[in-house]
Amino acid sequence: MKVRIALVVDAEGNWVATGWGYVKKKPISDKAAMEYCRLNWSTVEGRLESEYFIEAEVELPKPTTIEGKVGK
Repeated sequence: MKVRIALVVDAEGNWVATGWGYVKKKPISDKAAMEYCRLNWSTVEGRLESEYFIEAEVELPKPTTIEGKVGK
């Protein structure tokens, strides 16, 4: 599956990134993702310099079965 992550960086190389894809099966817009990332910028001191989007392909997780045992 393809993932897309919003990233903001200051002049000193401090950064904040955030990303999510679908909430209740509705896609999140790039604008909303970047706005959320900017809101979280308050955790970093410095002036925001650059905004980016990072895209990557990742494998879907495979479901696993865990064997349980009930007893005294």
